[in-house]
Amino acid sequence: MNIYQDTLYIENEAFTNKKIIKGSHHKHIRYTKCIFKEEVKIVASMYLESITFELCFIDKQVFIENDCINFQITFDGCHIERTTFNEVEFEEEIILKSCFINRKNNDVIGLSIKNCDFQNKFEVSGTICNAEIFNCSFREQNVILSGIFQMYQHYSALLIQECYFHSHLFIFPQEITKSEKDTQVIQANISLENSVFHKRVDIIPQECEGELRFINSIVHSNIKFIKGNKQEGIEYNLKGGVFFGGTKFEGIISFVDLRLKSLKVIHCLGCHIQAGDSFLLDEANSATYRVLKKSALDLNSQDDYLKYKKKEYQALEKEKRKKLVESFKRKSFRIAWQNSIDVFILFLNKVSSKHGTSWSHSLVFLIITSYILFNLLIFFGDKNLSYSWSFEGFIYIYEKYANKFWLFFNPGHKITFLRDQLNLEINGYTGFIDTIARVCIIYGSFQFTMSFRKFNK
Repeated sequence: MNIYQDTLYIENEAFTNKKIIKGSHHKHIRYTKCIFKEEVKIVASMYLESITFELCFIDKQVFIENDCINFQITFDGCHIERTTFNEVEFEEEIILKSCFINRKNNDVIGLSIKNCDFQNKFEVSGTICNAEIFNCSFREQNVILSGIFQMYQHYSALLIQECYFHSHLFIFPQEITKSEKDTQVIQANISLENSVFHKRVDIIPQECEGELRFINSIVHSNIKFIKGNKQEGIEYNLKGGVFFGGTKFEGIISFVDLRLKSLKVIHCLGCHIQAGDSFLLDEANSATYRVLKKSALDLNSQDDYLKYKKKEYQALEKEKRKKLVESFKRKSFRIAWQNSIDVFILFLNKVSSKHGTSWSHSLVFLIITSYILFNLLIFFGDKNLSYSWSFEGFIYIYEKYANKFWLFFNPGHKITFLRDQLNLEINGYTGFIDTIARVCIIYGSFQFTMSFRKFNK
């Protein structure tokens, strides 16, 4: 034990009994390479300004409860079984740096913080743990949560519930190295629920399993997703994707140079998303693409608007197909009928014009449908056609009617056109086919025109 000025240095010591740190006449206490076999409890002190644990092993928990701590606490490179803060007011900085928490017992939460008030900086950096932060208030200083957040059984890797952030929040889920992947399953499921964020939230993921969720919260400022330092060779920054559910937004959600597996927005208010050119998204629900589409339109980015419009309808078709299958399983035939109509309309829009984005698809659709219906008219209306559906029949139709096909393209022709221009018999079959043909030609022409107007709002 060495004493130097106002700092008490304690090095390479082993404590076999429960340790209560009350402070002393020194302003600073520093434990280095010490071993604590039992619990470590920290209580308030009038004279103490800081406590530092450096490279220490704490076999049981570190806990502070029902207290007001007016000095800085730092854990640097420590192995701790469990850390618990309950009903505590922290007036100075609390820092956990490069620590390993809960490496033995998978049945408990490694870092548990409940009903606390942080008036200064709170930082968890380079730390491997699972954490739960409940009903806490963070004042003016920054909150930094950085590390490998590991999921244990049914516990989220990082769960924040019913908290108030009056400070800037940084979340840095760090990269998972190969050696750690080989020894254990590490996931980074991060869930922020029923909380209020008054200042900006910066999320900088590297390569993480699981997903990040904002649920039933209020965000008064912006949320910014930014790529980490290492981007090459990373398949996805968040393999489980990002989920926003039941959250009210007053700012902007921006994605910068990010690769996401999925993004879902459900029952959110005021959601406005800005996505950069290098933002890559594999899949999303239709509501998410609708938000992205609206945001692109607000920014006058017509190319992005068309891209997200097409993806919105593609996602909506998948959702309707899924609902159709589920309604048949439940034997809800009325709902199944409604879903089948929706699926048919979406499918028709896709094949006819790629949801209003491709004039070439519209033109091909118009020509092919008209040609098929034109041939059907002749098969049912030409009394002299005896070759039925054979190859010779198509040759006969081509030689006799090819030059009149384009006249058929006019949807305003009268029914007598079949008799006067094509010499076809007017009967129930030809009348029905001619009506369907008019509808298809008008529909195809409309899609063709709208595809050419795709750059108009």
